[in-house]
Amino acid sequence: DYRLETRPTVPIATEEMPGGRLFDFGREMMGYPRVKGFREGACMEVYYGESREEALDPEHCEVFDRYELKGKCFSFPVSKAFRYLYVRTDTPYKLDALDEFNPLTCTGSFHSSDPLLNRIWQTSLRTLELNSRELYLDGIKRDRWPWSGDASQSYLMNYYTHFNADLVKRTMLALLPKSPVKTFQNHIMDYTFYWLISLYDYYLYMGDKDFLESVYDRALELMEFCFTRVRADGLIYGKGEDWVFVDWAPMSKEGSLCVENILFAAALRSFLKISETLGREAPEKFSRTARALQAALDPVFWTERGYRQTNVSRPDEPLLRYPNIFAVLFDLCTEEQSKVIAEQILTNERIQSITTPYMKFYELDALGKLGYRDEMLKYVRKLWGGMLAAEATSFWEDYDERLNVPEQYAMYGRRYGKSLCHAWGSSPLYLLGKYILGVTPSGEEEGLYLVRPYLGKLNFEGCVPTRGGIIRVEVSDERVTVENPGDECLFEAPDGRYVRLEKGIHTFARMEVCR
Repeated sequence: DYRLETRPTVPIATEEMPGGRLFDFGREMMGYPRVKGFREGACMEVYYGESREEALDPEHCEVFDRYELKGKCFSFPVSKAFRYLYVRTDTPYKLDALDEFNPLTCTGSFHSSDPLLNRIWQTSLRTLELNSRELYLDGIKRDRWPWSGDASQSYLMNYYTHFNADLVKRTMLALLPKSPVKTFQNHIMDYTFYWLISLYDYYLYMGDKDFLESVYDRALELMEFCFTRVRADGLIYGKGEDWVFVDWAPMSKEGSLCVENILFAAALRSFLKISETLGREAPEKFSRTARALQAALDPVFWTERGYRQTNVSRPDEPLLRYPNIFAVLFDLCTEEQSKVIAEQILTNERIQSITTPYMKFYELDALGKLGYRDEMLKYVRKLWGGMLAAEATSFWEDYDERLNVPEQYAMYGRRYGKSLCHAWGSSPLYLLGKYILGVTPSGEEEGLYLVRPYLGKLNFEGCVPTRGGIIRVEVSDERVTVENPGDECLFEAPDGRYVRLEKGIHTFARMEVCR
């Protein structure tokens, strides 16, 4: 009985084309085309396009419909993703659409002195909301499905915008495999680890023990299944039927991958924290394996320039960003190793670049964590600003600045296979909230947030929702203002220590605040 809401919307432009008519609705949407004033029984063909090129290419467009029109008003029965509609028919008609949406309330915000960043934040929000439906989908054109890797990022973006617990819980439940567990979530090893990590993240942001309790036994079964892929050397390997994904990029996946072992170690750590939170006793092998994995990472994978991809040694195997990103994010490397990773990998343009917003999310998260907030902003402007320059109205599954339109739209061997509205394209919502507004859970004390705003060449203001209320941060040339809704807030003092702020509005001279 769950239904999304709809609202009428009209195209902003109509263009007569050879053989048909092209309608432009101005921006990406998901909805139902609706026609009136037609001849009863007439046939109508509709070709949907996230881009103009796709709609006008009936032979290659990904989505199309053909209906016999009946009644006085014919609304197409299934909602589809589109910005453009190319319509072919031999009857007169009038066309509009019912825009289908989830009526979410956004309590997060961001506005700065950089108009490009403001557009990026707003377009990211639009992208996330389009994919926030009954569940968090990966994309509204394709695959319209809850993939755990996409969803795990959507949860984090949600915590900085809508702070909607129900949507997170519905998606996490939908992704749980049936018992007995016989495969990874979505058949993907790394996606399963993301789900387990996200479960503790959900508690960290929402403080909802009841949900942890309700899924604990199923999460335990999922964790036990992961151990069926651990071999005698203590590392985790994919089997023939497993999909070891990581990212859409060329890379060696022979042997045991460093990034998978890092994610497995992080998943184990998350499950142990959940068990402790609930007063449950996790199997002893979980903590033993977590310790062993952490101890094995350096001897097996570390080189003087960073972590290598696999445990299969090849002299010509290049270093990749992936294992190094996650070693930083999950605190599985030393401070000295983090410095090497930042200099030799993350800021080294000779290392194979990442083009998917999906993995760029984690790369920029790692840069922000290491204090490279200027570099993080540079890449946000470059990748997401590049999509806006290509006239994106929502953010894409992949973006390669070396390609021109319409080559940008191709993926999976199909001319328009790429999703131009993909949930994982919304990561600036999280990155700007966490590293520019500077608001993040401490992880050390329940409900406690840290506030460490960015003090570079940018003025900004914004709000971050938390379970204790909304934290508002404003940074101008002269001052830093923090509005704290309760007593669960720490602010970085001039000497680098964090001081607890009382409820209310606190103003500091900018020159007195640590950068």
